[in-house]
Amino acid sequence: MRALIFSDSHGDEENLRWMAELAAQRGPMDAYIHCGDGARDFDRLANFLLALSPRAALYGVKGNCDLGVDAPLQRVARLGSVNILITHGHYQGVKLTLGALAPAARQAGCGVVLFGHTHRPTLEERDGILLMNPGAAQRGYAALLQVDAAGNPQGELLSF
Repeated sequence: MRALIFSDSHGDEENLRWMAELAAQRGPMDAYIHCGDGARDFDRLANFLLALSPRAALYGVKGNCDLGVDAPLQRVARLGSVNILITHGHYQGVKLTLGALAPAARQAGCGVVLFGHTHRPTLEERDGILLMNPGAAQRGYAALLQVDAAGNPQGELLSF
């Protein structure tokens, strides 16, 4: 199972489109995820993303710049056998510390937490929880999350 992850597109739909097309060259996605600050961009590209991968699930959350957007602040999604916490990260204070992310994921029953807000690509494990920030899509960053048949998540940071 594979998911392409974006965050912080800040109105740059063209970068999202371009990165999704390039990532699709590796094969279809099972999910597309946007971690906020570009929720409208993600919504407007839904049909395009589904044309690339017709069976893909679409999951998005609202970031601190997504004023007036009807989207959750965080949500839990499932990729294969792994539960994923999706958040923008501003309520967890990620610009100061990533310390609140693993406990939030554990409390939600998740093995992975995806976040944005800092615009910095991040991939690390803390207390058995995989933390991933794809970086700012506006700057050509995204991430790929893969879950193998045994339920092991593996992240890859992408720079286009």
